[in-house]
Amino acid sequence: MKKYVWIDFLKGISIIGIIAVHTNKEGLEDHVSAILNLGKYGVEFFFIMSAFLSFQSYERIYNQQKSAIKWVAVKLLRIVPLFYLALITYSILNCKYLYWLGSMDKVSIFNILSHISLTHALFPHYMNSMMGVEWYIGILAIIYIITPMLYKIFNSSIRIFIGLFLSLAINTFLHIMTIHHFSGKSDFYLYANYIEHFSLLAQFPIILLGFLLFHICKSSAKTILNSSLFHLICALFILCIIPIVHTRIPSVSSTFFFGLFAFFISCALSKWDNFKCHKFSLIIALGKNTYPMYLIHLLIINIVTAVIPNISGNIYIDYTIRFITTIIISFLLSIAINELIDKPTQKIIKKQFTA
Repeated sequence: MKKYVWIDFLKGISIIGIIAVHTNKEGLEDHVSAILNLGKYGVEFFFIMSAFLSFQSYERIYNQQKSAIKWVAVKLLRIVPLFYLALITYSILNCKYLYWLGSMDKVSIFNILSHISLTHALFPHYMNSMMGVEWYIGILAIIYIITPMLYKIFNSSIRIFIGLFLSLAINTFLHIMTIHHFSGKSDFYLYANYIEHFSLLAQFPIILLGFLLFHICKSSAKTILNSSLFHLICALFILCIIPIVHTRIPSVSSTFFFGLFAFFISCALSKWDNFKCHKFSLIIALGKNTYPMYLIHLLIINIVTAVIPNISGNIYIDYTIRFITTIIISFLLSIAINELIDKPTQKIIKKQFTA
């Protein structure tokens, strides 16, 4: 498959933002924390890139009339080994994220089974309960499973736009129903976060934007700019700002807003040949190792926070030290994991499926 330097560049930027939002921000001023919290939307780049690459990869299989089931199996086996290894590591170190368990006081056997079967992202109380960040892996697995079906349904830009409209309408309805039925209850924050950001439905419009990027990359820049669909999406982007400006309550539109931002950045870099992404070699190196970094970074943050407390007396310096230390350790460990575990494992899997 063709390699895209701009994808590694965007993934590198995204993992930096994700680590920034998860690094301990205790003591930082509210406006600084609010800016750093925007890093959580780096995952929207992940979803767009994953959807884009999934369509591109599956198109080759589809055109060659090869097995869709085999394609799905290979894709799932690409993420499963390191995910299971991370689950075991977090469990051995007794890492529990009670915040995401809600009213449940412990990790149940059903919770564990949902993680093993990669269905944990379907359940609000399970989505982030064992690693704190595994919801993305659960949704990614579902994307792989339904890609063969989505490839046939969303085979044109206009169908993608219709899908965007319908999914946004459904998300808005679910958001209103969540506030109406769960407001004031103990797990309200859990259901609200799930509907607004962490569910497949919340991320489905972003996934569709990744499919749209796939179609755009097959077209010329002039065709894109002259298309009515492009202008409709631009208008939708502006409309999404309104609920963010007029309310302090997070809404599904904030996820979609940053998803659109990620989409436009991705479109620009995919068509902007003069932008020399390869000059940012360190960021690209991070981008090539984002998967293991994503899996282990929260564990590293916990260790770094415990080992390196507030040592300078300045909360901003201490945050910066923890942030940079986490990136360096996560990056170095991810390289080792890729070379010693992931690549040999994937070589064996590839050999089995090509035999």
